Amino acid sequence: MDGKGSINIRANGTFRDPKIAGKMVIDNAKVKVAGLPGDFTQVQGTVDFTRDRLISNITSNFSEGKLALTGILPISNGNLLAVDSPEYQQALAINADKLKLNIRDISSDNFNTRVIVRGSLLAPVLTGEVALGDGRFLIGDEAANNTQLANDTTNSVEVAFDRLAVKLQNMQVTRFPLFNFLSEGTLIVNGTLSNPQPEGRINISRGQFNAISTRFRLDRAYENFAEFKPSQGLNPSLNVRVTGAVAEITRVPISSNRPNDLFRPNEVPVSNLGAQRTLRVQASVTGTALVPDIRLSSSPPRSQAEIIALIGGGILQQQGGSDPSSALASFAGSTVLTFLQDSIGDALNIAEFNLSPVTTKTQGSGTGTLGLSAEAAIDVSNSFSIALQRIINDSTQPTNFSVRYRVDPNILLRGNYGTNSNTGISIEYENRF
Repeated sequence: MDGKGSINIRANGTFRDPKIAGKMVIDNAKVKVAGLPGDFTQVQGTVDFTRDRLISNITSNFSEGKLALTGILPISNGNLLAVDSPEYQQALAINADKLKLNIRDISSDNFNTRVIVRGSLLAPVLTGEVALGDGRFLIGDEAANNTQLANDTTNSVEVAFDRLAVKLQNMQVTRFPLFNFLSEGTLIVNGTLSNPQPEGRINISRGQFNAISTRFRLDRAYENFAEFKPSQGLNPSLNVRVTGAVAEITRVPISSNRPNDLFRPNEVPVSNLGAQRTLRVQASVTGTALVPDIRLSSSPPRSQAEIIALIGGGILQQQGGSDPSSALASFAGSTVLTFLQDSIGDALNIAEFNLSPVTTKTQGSGTGTLGLSAEAAIDVSNSFSIALQRIINDSTQPTNFSVRYRVDPNILLRGNYGTNSNTGISIEYENRF
């Protein structure tokens, strides 16, 4: 602690029931609190001790925001400010405006509080409202987090919650590298700091789910949410549906000698058919954030084993092939372009926007060049879609327009028109035996 101030207090009693009298004056001080990043600066005000309680009137700056602690807090006897007490409405209030916060796995660039501290200084109970905005909540190893929380609260005051409302707005819920969702909603938190018990539903408005070489984007037509339950702590139940496009390419067989392999890779057929086909894959994510249950389906329909082989097989096949530019394109598409295509798709508010590196050949040339293909799709309905595809860095390549209508899981009507006058209409029927 740096700055000007004075302390004049007298203490007697016991550790469990101390009696403190006196006054503390702080003038333009800098205070560091263990467990919090950054310092409290320009701390000013007074704290009066009247044997069994303290009366605070402190203001300060913290992390580009304002913080004020004003009101009365009993030192050890939490019953002093009971509901029928004339001083009940004067309980210690913590008001924070537009702070930047980064504690453990939670960060927020717009942190605001209107929290009332009840109980006592030795056993505080927080109620009121906390607002977290424009930040991120990381979900990781719950056991490790609980151990860290327990270590942090050892030899310190245990903080309890009494229906503390936590409001989330524009907050990312992330479990790297599996998923990243943008969420908002309100949680009611009870329990303690080392064992929080949140309850409530957080709506998910945007996001993606990673699956090896394919990134699935949130299906906005579906009711996507994460539900927190007191018994599960910070491990919410998920109800999320995401969709993505997967190229059906020639696959290498995957061998497995494990008799209980869930996806039976030995049963995945190897076929040269449909080498240029794109499957529309849907993943339903349930279970919990730490143990998600993922169910895959596709149009045209494929088995779970085939879909998984396609999701992971594209990169494996290309990097094992003889075309190094294809392997490079696959690598670039799975790393550099993902963020860009998600941002463009969200900005345009279209059903699907894909950027992918491709190899192209101009007429009369025997060598290929690396190009960037952009494809935008609009879903008119669940069965009918319109798409435009263009190689954006090669003006000699045609622009292709396509419409697709799925009559049923087996029959697909497709129409194509290219600016090079290549047109076509096809009826595709597929049935697996």
